[in-house]
Amino acid sequence: MQIKATSSSTLLVLSLMIGVGACDDQAPSPDELVLDDEDATISMHSVDSALATKSSQPLSVDDFCERLSDAYLQASQGCDPEEVGAQTLACPLDLEHPLLISGELTFDPEGAAAYLVASVAEATACTGALPVEPLFLRGSRGEGEDCTPVDGDLTYAKTCAPGLRCLGDAQGIATCRQPHEDLVTDMQDCEHGNCVPIGGARVNLSNPDELCIKARDASGAGTDGTLTLKFYYEGDLEKCSFTGIDRGETKCCTPSDAGSAGSSAFYMHVKTDSSNAVRVAQVGVVKNGTYYYTSQFDNDDLGLYLQCEGCDLFFNGCNSCWVDKNGHGSCQEASFHMDDGTAFCPI
Repeated sequence: MQIKATSSSTLLVLSLMIGVGACDDQAPSPDELVLDDEDATISMHSVDSALATKSSQPLSVDDFCERLSDAYLQASQGCDPEEVGAQTLACPLDLEHPLLISGELTFDPEGAAAYLVASVAEATACTGALPVEPLFLRGSRGEGEDCTPVDGDLTYAKTCAPGLRCLGDAQGIATCRQPHEDLVTDMQDCEHGNCVPIGGARVNLSNPDELCIKARDASGAGTDGTLTLKFYYEGDLEKCSFTGIDRGETKCCTPSDAGSAGSSAFYMHVKTDSSNAVRVAQVGVVKNGTYYYTSQFDNDDLGLYLQCEGCDLFFNGCNSCWVDKNGHGSCQEASFHMDDGTAFCPI
């Protein structure tokens, strides 16, 4: 496998032949950078190596591609070479891009370190691909400023200042906007009196009183079919069903024990048995009179199976996703992770 760094004047192909330990005198040797066969995750040593102990040698714009290639090779050593060995991955940093030269984009060492760790996770999973996020380039354009890609170059979509997302409209024009425009509306419309957006926090939701979803207030978003909700939470699985939901409606059902789940699970499955689609804008759990919900989704399927709406150009920050047996990607059962908002079709 190779990672190549591209620029307008040269194409530098970095063969993945160097151990991650070369990045830092105190980093573990390549022999220590191994996969944990039991749970298919990388060891903490490999993460430390990928970060290359920032305090002793921070990531820089000049060595980013080389250190990315080192980390990726080491983490993918357990992969089938027939599947990923012949892959060539472009280093996602173009040092001669006009946005970097002009200063509208600047290199973010902390973001680059996080990107390196995410890349190691991709390599461990043998995907043969690099992650889209986290971003390692810091934008400077303010709210309302244009961030539309030029000639298909998505680098322009990264020009928004921290805290803003590049969101497109139906005409293909993208601007820098706040990522959680629906959040206040969702809280004001809460039917349970006390509403708490989960927003990345881990909340104790064992033995919930109700499982809920909200349909987007848009044409065709509701359904008259039967919907089944399955809530996976730290070893337990709760399940219930109801029939029909109107556009803009929040509807709940009382769950019962349905088995076991993974010890770190925290997600909701929504399944339809009908040919009618439902456009899910929110998944939530009621416990002790409080409604805990997630209403911003990052589409891990990149639109291939699960189709989501209102996303930014990286398929993140979506305001709703379609659960549809026969259209919109044909995802009959979608999974919504309630701690980080990740959504995908578990086919």
